[in-house]
Amino acid sequence: MIELIINSSPSITMSGGGFVIRGESSILGSSAALIVIDNMASTMSQLTSLSPHSVKSVSVLKGGAAAIYGSRGANGVVIITTKRGKD
Repeated sequence: MIELIINSSPSITMSGGGFVIRGESSILGSSAALIVIDNMASTMSQLTSLSPHSVKSVSVLKGGAAAIYGSRGANGVVIITTKRGKD
C-alpha cells in the first residue's frame, strides 16, 4: 500500500514515519501529509493495516486543492477510498 502511494508521484517520499509531499518545510515541525481514509483523518498505522485489495482509489492533493482540509492539509493530503467506503 505504501509503495503504491509513493510511486504515484515523484514528489512523494517517506520521512519521519509519514508521507512528505511538498518537501521538508520545517526544522522543528512536522512535514507529514494528512492521511484520510474514507473521509476520516487516519494515522500511518491505520494505513499499514489496510489491505491493498480493499482500496478503491488513492488521490494526492497538494497546494490549493488541499486547502479544504485547512491547516491540517498544509503539507498535502493523501486520500484513500476503500471499496467499503461511501462515495
